[in-house]
Amino acid sequence: MQQQPEPLDAATLAALTSLGKSTGHDLLHELAQLFVNSGLLEEIQAAKAAGDATKLGDLAHQLRGSSSTMGALHLSSLCHEIEKRCRQSDPPSTEDLEPLAREYARVATLLQEL
Repeated sequence: MQQQPEPLDAATLAALTSLGKSTGHDLLHELAQLFVNSGLLEEIQAAKAAGDATKLGDLAHQLRGSSSTMGALHLSSLCHEIEKRCRQSDPPSTEDLEPLAREYARVATLLQEL
């Protein structure tokens, strides 16, 4: 069985922590809360249920950027695949979104523990 990649990149978390210290803000915690409370996963699921591939792709793009910023590189990669499929008029099935939902849950849980 293939080992799952780490949900969060330690170097990215360290960089966000360092940047926050230099600005006098708890930047990592602030960004983590914005990420967890964004509602993007729910919006992605709603766009899929509505059959709106354009919106699904746009939302996957948004989550991809947020994930990358937080160091959730595997989640970002999953979002990129969904975004690409939507652009190619081959939107993912509901089952295809399950790995995204699982990875999002892993990332969100860790970010809430920061």
